[in-house]
Amino acid sequence: MKRRTGFSVGLFVLYLFSTVACIPSFDIDIINNKEEKITCKLDGVDFAADNNESILDLVKGELLERDQYFLLTVYGAELQDEGGAKAVGFKIGGFSIEELRAGNTYETWEELENRPGDFVGVMGAVEERPSVQSDESIYKASSNHTKKVSLEITEVDHETKTFSGTFSFVALDDETGIEINVTEGKFEDVKWGK
Repeated sequence: MKRRTGFSVGLFVLYLFSTVACIPSFDIDIINNKEEKITCKLDGVDFAADNNESILDLVKGELLERDQYFLLTVYGAELQDEGGAKAVGFKIGGFSIEELRAGNTYETWEELENRPGDFVGVMGAVEERPSVQSDESIYKASSNHTKKVSLEITEVDHETKTFSGTFSFVALDDETGIEINVTEGKFEDVKWGK
């Protein structure tokens, strides 16, 4: 099957917030690390986003740091053969990016009592759109609605600002009732900074 070449990366937005807010549009910054990958199975079907394979797929890590808090968002997008697009990702929240260590396992997503809007732990999400140009989603599902998520960090390099690990979660779109089982998740050499 042949992929469409008219992919407009800036129009595809990934849902990763439990409050139905969106991550900023993808910027094509493919040069940052050619090894970045996200792979998993979505209800048993393979998903793969790899910056090295094609400019039609994308992996991105974004770090927000402020006042003894960090939020690291990682997501990958894959253009489907029929012209639609899927995106899978997760957020890790905590008090310092230095907390990220190989062997860390996250299984909850909890709002900080004294800091509304700031969370610690991990949350996973998956979105499908019929077209990358579409503002409509087939589903926007989050583990925040199921409380079923697990992520383990297997490698971290704070000097190069890259990390790898495994993940799985069950995501629910609470508006449509669509539930997606994300298994065998793996992210490799994802860069969170310049």
